[in-house]
Amino acid sequence: METPWVWQSEGRPTPWPIIDLLDPKIVEAQKEINFNKLKAAQLANGAFPWWPGGEPDPYMTLYVLAGLAEARRYGVEVPKDIIEKALEYVNKEIPLSLKAEERELSLVSYAAYVLTSYSPKEFPQAKKGYEAAKSWVVFLERYIHALTPLGKAYLSFTYLRLGDKKKAESILDMAMDGFREDPIAGVYWTPEKYSWVWYSDSVEKHAFFLRTLQELRPEDKLIRGMVQWLLFNRKGTVWKSTKASVAAIYALLDYLNKKGALASDETFRVKWGKKTYSEVVKADDWLNEPLRWQ
Repeated sequence: METPWVWQSEGRPTPWPIIDLLDPKIVEAQKEINFNKLKAAQLANGAFPWWPGGEPDPYMTLYVLAGLAEARRYGVEVPKDIIEKALEYVNKEIPLSLKAEERELSLVSYAAYVLTSYSPKEFPQAKKGYEAAKSWVVFLERYIHALTPLGKAYLSFTYLRLGDKKKAESILDMAMDGFREDPIAGVYWTPEKYSWVWYSDSVEKHAFFLRTLQELRPEDKLIRGMVQWLLFNRKGTVWKSTKASVAAIYALLDYLNKKGALASDETFRVKWGKKTYSEVVKADDWLNEPLRWQ
């Protein structure tokens, strides 16, 4: 609200291309455009490259699958043929990465998490993925001390999906070791040595820890502090990429949904001398400007 983006999107002059993401027609059109781009980019073997016409890449394929899983989680209809072909490629490719190296271990952990995002009843290739993930997690546990904290968090979430909550809890404890707590900054971790690589990114790691904790321990007292840090980090600096921003927003949306914050009205009341000001903001209200009293 306090940036020029809102009024620019309403038609004020701007040198930048603005898309009104609150207009359902525009959102639907953008969705179709992007699905068509994904279909065009997908290779014959089901993989996705880093750029159109490039080489097949396991990480990029998993990244697309993870994004489509998130879209489905929020009720977006996704073409199933894209998913099934990509799952088939991943099922064939990931066994080649079962190596005791940090990057490969992180890739396998991410793959186990992504593949178990899809229902085995709905996707035949997801059924194969579930069975493969059961052996992948055993391999990962063997080298768990070589996994980054984010890799451990993926492993924890995968165990939860595979039905082993006790194992998920113990690995999450291991992943969250070393957190710090501050009354202003909230709950956070010192950035990894190589925090610029995808399997150690500070914001993405923090956002995924928040999501995992909400699934395993929804009443944990650390959750509020983790939300505080995400907002504090965005206000103090920037979420360094669109990828990190998406991870943070999904984690915060989950938190707001679980707390009922997106479904309840709020009353704001200010008493100043003999005067009292009151305002009710409904759950689906869109405020064009902040609430102010003079």
